[in-house]
Amino acid sequence: SGTWQLKVKSDDVLTATNNGETINNANLLLKNTAYGQTADVFTLTNEAQDSDFQADPTIDDKDVSTIAKNVSLSLDGKGQEVEVANAADTEGQGANVFGWDRS
Repeated sequence: SGTWQLKVKSDDVLTATNNGETINNANLLLKNTAYGQTADVFTLTNEAQDSDFQADPTIDDKDVSTIAKNVSLSLDGKGQEVEVANAADTEGQGANVFGWDRS
């Protein structure tokens, strides 16, 4: 637990795979952000670094309250950060998962 932010950015211009041509003014729209949270981090990640995670029982942990419903990300290569989520001090303990329908 503690304050944190999740931001995304694109470092490169979108490029066509068949001919390497850059695609100007491209934008990635991530719609209808889905969110989930779990204190059972190891089961989610199956990574040794998470095997001893214990939620702090003294904190009345809450879901992250500031989540962008839709995220619009410019693929212009300028690396501008876009905020997806922002957790206050008593929010988002454990693993927080954000997802979007790939269509």
